[in-house]
Amino acid sequence: MNEAKIKTLLGLAIRARKLAIGASAVDANLRKRAVHLILLANDAGANTERKVRALLETLQFKCPIIQYKTKDEIGAILNRTDVSVVGILDENFAAGIAMHAKADEK
Repeated sequence: MNEAKIKTLLGLAIRARKLAIGASAVDANLRKRAVHLILLANDAGANTERKVRALLETLQFKCPIIQYKTKDEIGAILNRTDVSVVGILDENFAAGIAMHAKADEK
């Protein structure tokens, strides 16, 4: 993963108000089908992950989920305390983050 570019894109997305931060915000935006990418903390609780995946399945909505850093690290990037799940609401930010997240997997 190209960490610096992902952090930059997350910073820009939060300033542009294109992030849903936290499980309830992601849930609400998934119901509106406004989420293009979900970042899930590596140390997020099993219940949180299960709820997100179950909601995607219930809504029959395809949205990529990327495991990314820890809750503390995501929270630090977003100037919040522990953040376990973030929804990216803009397709261009989502595409950029996904591209840089998958760049090192190859």
